Amino acid sequence: MTKPDWRDVMTWTIGFAAVASLSAQDPSRPRAGSPEAVLERLRDRVGVSPIECGRHPRPVNGTPPDSYADALTASVQCVVDAAALRRQSWMIVQRRGWDSWVATGLVSGADGVVQQFNYDSDPTGGGGAAPRMQMTQCGAPTVSRRDGDVRLDCSAPTP
Repeated sequence: MTKPDWRDVMTWTIGFAAVASLSAQDPSRPRAGSPEAVLERLRDRVGVSPIECGRHPRPVNGTPPDSYADALTASVQCVVDAAALRRQSWMIVQRRGWDSWVATGLVSGADGVVQQFNYDSDPTGGGGAAPRMQMTQCGAPTVSRRDGDVRLDCSAPTP
């Protein structure tokens, strides 16, 4: 019997490790850096079938076009309208992240309240921390253009 070549042994070892890592992932759970992961975290607020008011990935290069701001404005209005009808809804805006997937957006609940969320898939910047979701009430959501960017803004709710 011949002694196995070290390259063959390494190839098999890497192959087994890859298969083991794939089988260790839970296929029913969405990837942490995705709109689906955000929606899963928002389920208690928006229910199982919220009105989807828009998913907005970051524009690839430079200043976002007017159409991007218009689409965000339409999504904000959709959430505000749903809140007025006491319907659950959501919208999401992907933001620039240096080392993790980040997003912000709006949700409305059956109580008619609009909230803004901020999501970070790894707040430690690649350290493997659990995703973080922060929620704040949003009295009057708007879309603004500042410094060559388009932003989703919220004013404090009025008492």
